[in-house]
Amino acid sequence: MTYNSSGTFHPLNENMEMLGVTLHATPDLDIYVFGGREHEDSSFFSTAGQGGYGNPTFVTTGCFSYNSTAACKANVQSTEQVNVGLWDKIYNGDFGSFRFGLQYSYTYNKAFAGAGGAPHTDDNMIFTSFRYYPF
Repeated sequence: MTYNSSGTFHPLNENMEMLGVTLHATPDLDIYVFGGREHEDSSFFSTAGQGGYGNPTFVTTGCFSYNSTAACKANVQSTEQVNVGLWDKIYNGDFGSFRFGLQYSYTYNKAFAGAGGAPHTDDNMIFTSFRYYPF
């Protein structure tokens, strides 16, 4: 949701996709891959001020440096992510079960181009999890 030149709310067009596969490799091991994408369309106006979403006159010069004092008024255009991971049942018995999870995730975030360029990020993350289920 954004606003138009009269100040009233204006909906944004968006599309989303997600696809995933889980392989039950053994009774104790699951391996999975999931990927997804979200994309927003721009809707902007430029009269006396700058407004809307994805406006190409927004200043993005400060978006390229972590310590920048310049302006960064970037709006996200698309986010893409892929996850690969596994769940392993380490112990399954009279005292409940212990499970271990490991996941790698890659996320790409892209902003609309503005006065200063089109900022984007690349994030690589690794997650671990230990779980105990008493029953």
